[in-house]
Amino acid sequence: TNPCFPYQKDLWYETAGIGQLLSFRLANQTDNISVDVNIFEKKDCNELVCLKRGTLYSFLPDNTLDIIAEANKEYLISIQSHYNQPVNILTLCNDVLVNDLCSGAITLPSSGMTEVIVENSTSEENTPCLSQFERGVWYTFSGNDSILILDVPTNLPLLNLSLFEGSCEQLICIKRSYASGNEIFKWFAEKGKTYYLFVSGENSMLRSQTIPLALNHFCASSEAVSCGETNTIFFKDYASSNINFCNSS
Repeated sequence: TNPCFPYQKDLWYETAGIGQLLSFRLANQTDNISVDVNIFEKKDCNELVCLKRGTLYSFLPDNTLDIIAEANKEYLISIQSHYNQPVNILTLCNDVLVNDLCSGAITLPSSGMTEVIVENSTSEENTPCLSQFERGVWYTFSGNDSILILDVPTNLPLLNLSLFEGSCEQLICIKRSYASGNEIFKWFAEKGKTYYLFVSGENSMLRSQTIPLALNHFCASSEAVSCGETNTIFFKDYASSNINFCNSS
């Protein structure tokens, strides 16, 4: 029994991993069909555990199922369909992006421009905040009690941003939004914390800058106000403190 899709006919293939991105897609398919692809690490056929599964559709020509085939590992691929028409499946191999996985996250500069390449990235599964099979790359930065501001230069594709804390093995989603020429992503990065940023969308540029906190950004360091005094505040430069102030218990 196929532990991925147990209800259809199977044809089995195998391959050896060499540390590349392995992609499967339908090619030159004129019929309107769908095909299920299931990937396993090669073991005894009675002890298979499904690593990844997905459906390829002929009406979505760029639809692929991807996996990083690790070196020195062997894989089994099951192809399933309930259609009777011939099926053309193309197997592609590409180099893996350095920051395709959280464990390979690239340090995001505190100030400057970063070229974001999401092409040929693999999709994420079972990660909080992310939609199923969302493709993207990872960045990381350390907090220093300042405000991190991210945006995308005007006329470039917007980027979806998902921010996490914790570790790559146990990510905690803390914010999901996007950055564009008109939309700014802001976050108060606490000193001593490590953050992970998942970026998806199209190839684009991500601009980052860091600004220091005002002395009275925290409740514990509030400043006095005086009668007749005007305080000019630039709220656009600050991020939410994530405190629900006015709700009573």
